[in-house]
Amino acid sequence: MRYLLGIDVGTTGTKSILFSEDGAHMKSAYKAYPAFEPSANAREQDANDLWDAVCETSKKVCEGHGEEVAALSLSTQGGTLIPTDARFEPVRR
Repeated sequence: MRYLLGIDVGTTGTKSILFSEDGAHMKSAYKAYPAFEPSANAREQDANDLWDAVCETSKKVCEGHGEEVAALSLSTQGGTLIPTDARFEPVRR
């Protein structure tokens, strides 16, 4: 059987959902992460928190399914900017 993986990287957490090819919900996982407030009018998130949540939730929902994931769909935060250095490491939140 083939599977479809959906990953939603949201403002408060990441949710991964695994569906069968015919659309049946198989598994889902969610991991929350904090937002930081460096000033009264600013909110930041740690890019490593976002990446860790994507890795953890997608691994959890795909675990035990040796079959192939045929497609991946991502939904991410609209106004997100992650500044990186030359090695693509985040330089700040």
